Amino acid sequence: MSFRRFSTSRRLLLLITACACGAHFLSLIYLPTPYFWIAVTWSLVAIYAAVVVPHSITKTICINLGALLVVFGFVEGYLSYRDPYTLVHQKGFFGPHEFLGSAPPPSEHFFARRYFKSELLYDVIYTIDPHGLRVSSYEDNSNPDTKAVFFFGCSFTFGVGLNDDETVPYLVADKSNGKYVTYNFAFGGYGPHHMLAAFENRLENKVATRKPEYIIYQALLDHVKRSAGKVPYFYSSPRYVLNQYGDVVFTGRFGDGIIRKALWSLKKSHILEHTLFNSSITTDDIDLFVAIIDNAKHIVESRYPGSEFHVLYWDRPLDSKNIDVLRKLHDKTINVHLISRILKDEMCKYTIPRDGHPNAYANKLIAEYVTKNILDHPQKGDRASQSKHD
Repeated sequence: MSFRRFSTSRRLLLLITACACGAHFLSLIYLPTPYFWIAVTWSLVAIYAAVVVPHSITKTICINLGALLVVFGFVEGYLSYRDPYTLVHQKGFFGPHEFLGSAPPPSEHFFARRYFKSELLYDVIYTIDPHGLRVSSYEDNSNPDTKAVFFFGCSFTFGVGLNDDETVPYLVADKSNGKYVTYNFAFGGYGPHHMLAAFENRLENKVATRKPEYIIYQALLDHVKRSAGKVPYFYSSPRYVLNQYGDVVFTGRFGDGIIRKALWSLKKSHILEHTLFNSSITTDDIDLFVAIIDNAKHIVESRYPGSEFHVLYWDRPLDSKNIDVLRKLHDKTINVHLISRILKDEMCKYTIPRDGHPNAYANKLIAEYVTKNILDHPQKGDRASQSKHD
């Protein structure tokens, strides 16, 4: 049947449907609340179809579908509106990366602002060095005694909401008075799988000219979800699984394949994120998380003999999941330092107001601890604190 044999109304319906398909995919790519607009778009298509189609059964289906989409869109919009936070990044901050999925582009300055309703929580500048890392120190190649420290982690280590000189890597380099040069390999949304991917692809060799004396990974419980792919962002992150022998195996990206990419795009829905994709942490997730860290540790020990691998772990609240993580890290003889032993007061004292990320004061105390208890006292760890929870 040729297109001309359709009535004008049906041809218009086909055109509207084609436009709706385009709007659907553009919304998924560019809009922060895509499923509200997707629901609005398809509800209009369904309503128009109910008007122009001749069959009563089809009309009924279109009317009910349109009503369902209106309700879905209303709830999506309400959940988005209810969120009082607004985060504004300079365009291009989350650039693509061949191995890590996402990373800031090199040699750039990016502004970042976050609001709670109309209240400005922070307004800062992130300086990215020529290697794509946040500036943390400047290497003095004229001093042969300078040692290197690699930092890995997420937004806590990167220093979201803080200026360049308020991050832990920067403060550690500053407190060492030139004894150590630091490299901040962290970025917002990262987990241990990004650290392992960096080592497996020898990304540190493209950045540092010195062998690291210390590798410090700052971890929190949410990283368990990230390494298991149970978060609604960074579908291009490296994906690792445990095979039948308990070995960590790289399998590509979380969003590889049409089905996985489609499922990942559904996580952008506020409704589905809080229902279908609100997965709890399982024992398998913890096993994978610990195995990824252990693999990174073994790479460090074999590639850089004499270097030390340490984990700074945010153990609050000390619930059953955190205790399980700590026990399994302890079983792998990984040096773990508990943040609760460093930041001893109420957490509100150590976080950016209404935000949750560590503030400059928290990072100052963590940097002092790292300098005194890791760099100046190798192989100490906080194993005693772990044994209390075993």
